[in-house]
Amino acid sequence: MLNRVSTPPGGPVQASGRGCVANSAVTLSVGTTQVGHAVAAPDGAFTAVLDLDVPLGRYTITAQCGVTLSAPINVVLSSEANPPSETAAILLVLLLIMVGLTYRQLSNR
Repeated sequence: MLNRVSTPPGGPVQASGRGCVANSAVTLSVGTTQVGHAVAAPDGAFTAVLDLDVPLGRYTITAQCGVTLSAPINVVLSSEANPPSETAAILLVLLLIMVGLTYRQLSNR
């Protein structure tokens, strides 16, 4: 299981899982590229931080630890949008200008 379904290239991703052979080495990879490692606990659980320095795209993270576990992830560009409060403030200003112009037009008649 991954702590997110998408990340920017090189973004922080944490993988965790259960069902590994107790105390086994856990190798996490994308295709043939290793992106993380850990050691399974006595109960077969593990947690690892991944280094996903890969191009944009959809990938499958595979954990080898006596068994094979996998999970999908999307590596995407992230964009920064205006927070809703800024958008609301701009809309309020435009509405006030329109009301003022309408009032001015009606009072000139």
